[in-house]
Amino acid sequence: MLTRFTMLLVFFQMMPKSSLAQDTTDPKKFKLTVVVLTMNRPKPLARLLKSIHDSDFESDDDKFDVEIHVDKSFGLHHEECKEQAINFTMPENRGGKVSHRFEPKNQGLRNQWFQACYPATDDGSYCLIVEDDLELSPYWFTWLRKAWLKYGDREDIAGITLSRMYMMIKKPERNDLIIVNENKPFLYKLVGTWGYAPHPKRWREMLDWFYSLENPDSFDPYVPGLATSDWLHMHTSMNKRHMTWEQWHIYHSEHHGLYTMYITLPRKKTLCSNWRESGLHMVRSFNRVDYQALDYCAIQLQDFPDELRKFGWDALLEMKINEDEDENLINQQRAVYNEQQFVEGGLEKEGYYGSYDQMRMLGSDVTAGGYSKRQY
Repeated sequence: MLTRFTMLLVFFQMMPKSSLAQDTTDPKKFKLTVVVLTMNRPKPLARLLKSIHDSDFESDDDKFDVEIHVDKSFGLHHEECKEQAINFTMPENRGGKVSHRFEPKNQGLRNQWFQACYPATDDGSYCLIVEDDLELSPYWFTWLRKAWLKYGDREDIAGITLSRMYMMIKKPERNDLIIVNENKPFLYKLVGTWGYAPHPKRWREMLDWFYSLENPDSFDPYVPGLATSDWLHMHTSMNKRHMTWEQWHIYHSEHHGLYTMYITLPRKKTLCSNWRESGLHMVRSFNRVDYQALDYCAIQLQDFPDELRKFGWDALLEMKINEDEDENLINQQRAVYNEQQFVEGGLEKEGYYGSYDQMRMLGSDVTAGGYSKRQY
């Protein structure tokens, strides 16, 4: 049994060193392109583009490019999406290049993602990929820029997401889990697809691997013990294999020791809201977001620890055990920290998270509740 003093000592020893409001590299070396993926959803697209237009900037030199990729379909909605892509502009003196790409034939969601960007790896170029049913907080750009300037040289980051972490996918999977981590950035194995900024080198390596496969559609990127592996099999049986890309990222991350960086903001706020519009993943629109977009400049957006805590597929803290360390003591320290993590009781208010098909597989029938300590 650990004494109260020992538990406090362990907790403070595990707290990452902070670099509050500290830029470690020249911000002028950061170049970002926001890639918008859209098809047949003009109203959600308009909402997303407005949130991009309303992005907050810290300095007069801040800017980013925007590319709007419209996948091929037919009908009035398709033409409305094209019209919005053509007419979109950023505020005067506040934007970089705005361009659009109209696909001559339908690409499907996986191809849209994998063809979204292939950034250079030596000039500070990054991309942010967003689907059209998302909405960004005004403060997303400043946080993302600072995050890449701080952590861009790390070899273990597959990318940075603007969305909140909410799902633990190691079987038996859970969809109500929140890693709080003192509202500081952290690394988690699972990719966050809602507002995802891949690391340029890691993204190119994954794409090069994928396209080197003799037949990607016959290759099974199975990761034992993960629910997402089963979801891909389900999508394959529904002839939707070409409409999902996450499992290839998961497989590549698992085999290369890669993580995605998240931040869990207080008051259930997020840098990227998901409106969960009807489409590939939803049979109907929910007409409400999963989490409200951050509408104030939270102090947590200025905190970038020198050391990032890592969480595995089970969403539990990972700790390396050296040869000269006591394994039992390390495991006790790990348990002390994990007890600080909380589970958000039930699904967010009356809404549902994630893919409708995935939620149906999970058999979720949970009512909203408060917070409860995590049970093991």
